[in-house]
Amino acid sequence: MNEQRWQNGLSSLLGLYIIAAPWSIPYISAPTSTTPIINVAEWSAGLAILIVSLVGLRSREIWNECLKLVFGAWLVAAPWVLGFGDNVPFTYNDVLAGAFLVIVSGMALAAMRPHIGTNV
Repeated sequence: MNEQRWQNGLSSLLGLYIIAAPWSIPYISAPTSTTPIINVAEWSAGLAILIVSLVGLRSREIWNECLKLVFGAWLVAAPWVLGFGDNVPFTYNDVLAGAFLVIVSGMALAAMRPHIGTNV
């Protein structure tokens, strides 16, 4: 049962990174600046990922991984849905982080497959 918890730990770190992105990306990529919509998008997505991942460390449920898949897909789409797709560093950041989250959550779901429908 504990063998699949590493995905939640990795997702927790990703959530912390996304929360810190509005401060760290302009520091790394100097000509980039943030806007209020980028700040709110990053903080809310990062906080949601962090909370769901921390809950997943406590109990292994399928809804947890499904939610993280949705959050990963949202991160990939957010730059264009929210209108900051022209801000290249944040767009790359969100697309890569979202793809990473989808892959990690997909791996966790694949590992849970034999246990779906049973009490683990």
